[in-house]
Amino acid sequence: MPSAAVDELAGGTAEDYAQHICDTVDNLCETYTYFNEQADFQDTRQKMIDNITSTLSDRCAANHAAIRIVNSEWGKSMNELYCHCILLTSIATSVHSALKKKKA
Repeated sequence: MPSAAVDELAGGTAEDYAQHICDTVDNLCETYTYFNEQADFQDTRQKMIDNITSTLSDRCAANHAAIRIVNSEWGKSMNELYCHCILLTSIATSVHSALKKKKA
């Protein structure tokens, strides 16, 4: 399953993130059409957008708002999946701390 990472923007707002996501897709399409002369940018872009079905992020309100903007821009509704790594890291840290206390 292909994926494209979107970097964290310092002080990024929902609008900044949404623009960055759209720009990332556009840049991928530009690169593809550059190397495939028979490919049309708009057709490639629409096919790519049609095949993006989900997003993966933490539960940050700005990320949710950014996806709402992208959904509106692209005329679709993507599934928002959430990474629970922060939660798992917190649990692991707490368990590690408790085990260290128990051992001492």
